[in-house]
Amino acid sequence: MKPLNKFFINALYDWVIESNGVPYIEVNVKALGVIIPPQFHEQDKIIFNISMDAAPNLNVSDDGVSFSARFGGKSEDIFLPLHSILSLFDNETKSGMQLPPMEPPVTEDPKQDKDDKPKDNPFSIVK
Repeated sequence: MKPLNKFFINALYDWVIESNGVPYIEVNVKALGVIIPPQFHEQDKIIFNISMDAAPNLNVSDDGVSFSARFGGKSEDIFLPLHSILSLFDNETKSGMQLPPMEPPVTEDPKQDKDDKPKDNPFSIVK
């Protein structure tokens, strides 16, 4: 199934924009796969303005949310995996929603190919 949080993010974003609000997204900085400017890595959470003016190339995919943002006049590429996004809300009214927690996707162990046989096989061939 497609990740439910992707649809929550799209719906909440549309709701805030149609209500003439400014959408903000709260992110767990420590989540696996978050790509943000290095100066923000020591925080636990960060909040981004994802309005059309602040993030004109916003993209919500099955993997996460990506956009470019300016920090001190320098454009930075941002990537937020879906499991890192905690909430989306209107900045002025603080109306919005905390998103359901998601587990990070399971990645395969790069040390072992799918076609490799297990190293410790408890069975042996008897002749």
